[in-house]
Amino acid sequence: MPENKEQKEARLLVDILLDIGDRILSIENAMHKQKEVMIKLVKQGNTIVSFLNDLNIEDVTTEYSDISFGPDNMDETTFHSIKELLDDYMEKTKGLKELEKELEKNKDKITVGQHGES
Repeated sequence: MPENKEQKEARLLVDILLDIGDRILSIENAMHKQKEVMIKLVKQGNTIVSFLNDLNIEDVTTEYSDISFGPDNMDETTFHSIKELLDDYMEKTKGLKELEKELEKNKDKITVGQHGES
């Protein structure tokens, strides 16, 4: 028996809804994988910070007090290159601190294995 118009429309709607469901599941899986990577990166960052905090560094600046370092003792290109490098470093450090604060605020919301808005 051939399908009538309503049955065809109903079948089309079911197919569309199934396709939407598959796409949502795909997005949830991608988000879960990204969250796992973020958690690993935060743990790795925390390990690096902990390692750096444990380093014992001696003050050796007095041994080199006679060496002059500054914009007056180097060419302008070198000075600007070093300044750009330091500015870039400071900006990235600020960004990492902001990320760490945001992750710390939301750590109770991050659950390994959680899918979607559950």
